[in-house]
Amino acid sequence: MRWLRLNHLLPVAVLAIVTTRLVLGTSDFLSESGVYTSISVDFGTFDVPDSRFSPYQVRVYMPSQCNITAGVARAIEGCPVMVFTAALPGFISLKRYDRLFEHTATHGLIVVATATDQQSVKFGEFAKKLESVLSYVFAGTNGLQDTMAENNVVGKRLDKVIFGGHGQGARIMLHRATQQECERGTLGGMVMYSPVEDYQVNVDFGQGTIIPDHPNDNVPWVMPAIMLMTELDNEFASSNTPPCAPDDSSNFRFFNKWRGPIWQTSATTFGFLDLTHSTAGYFVEDSCANGENNADPSQDGTNRAKYRQVVAASTLHFVNNILYQDVASKAF
Repeated sequence: MRWLRLNHLLPVAVLAIVTTRLVLGTSDFLSESGVYTSISVDFGTFDVPDSRFSPYQVRVYMPSQCNITAGVARAIEGCPVMVFTAALPGFISLKRYDRLFEHTATHGLIVVATATDQQSVKFGEFAKKLESVLSYVFAGTNGLQDTMAENNVVGKRLDKVIFGGHGQGARIMLHRATQQECERGTLGGMVMYSPVEDYQVNVDFGQGTIIPDHPNDNVPWVMPAIMLMTELDNEFASSNTPPCAPDDSSNFRFFNKWRGPIWQTSATTFGFLDLTHSTAGYFVEDSCANGENNADPSQDGTNRAKYRQVVAASTLHFVNNILYQDVASKAF
């Protein structure tokens, strides 16, 4: 039986860690398609980014309307926004995340997703270059709100945003958070999908680490987060390649140092790329251990599709809890 393990670290001091098993097929209205139509808008391509956002390809996933979120009337109207950065810079385009974020869009979540074909270990520079993307999100004119209007999306976005990232993308977004976004007062929380720091790379290139090394030190920020990891993150796909998310530089390196409420789920029989679909090219498919009996992620089996629905539902519950104080999502 496939299940997810959920750890919820209570926000007041360290009161307890509650562990729950979630069966993959468990009924949850957010794991099913929502009431809205998903709309996608591209700015550039993976190989040729729009000059406005270079070096990033940008894809915006939107619901068809934002005046009532997730089909439920709320005190605050409008769509939440997550700014997301893909894993493995230089190797994974946003096409791989279509099924995940098209699903969340049907429940009212706008995702402004970024990816780059540049291969670099200077994640701090990538973080600085997100300024054009964030300016687009918050712009009064020629920004996200205008993109919504141009595509007949009824309603508005919320003022606060959520940051999201997969693998090294989570590290880039956290670097961005430490640079400026906390001071802006617009950052509501963080969604981390199998986050990776690439510890030794950072040290070798003189960048420093985003997560403190000293056992008594925690991260310098305080914000809510959810970490969605897999049990195969640290597995070797072959004898020639390292794991895509090694234990010493991923997942619990972030979780154990976090300040603020943090939720954690672990998919016991899935791997780093299983929340994505289609081919990445280059060496990626052979580098990351996958579920579905280690099948190619481009071959979507029933269990992988259900797993991605659970990841989408977990993301939506977190966002609804943090930005709307949603009762049903608090219970989750």
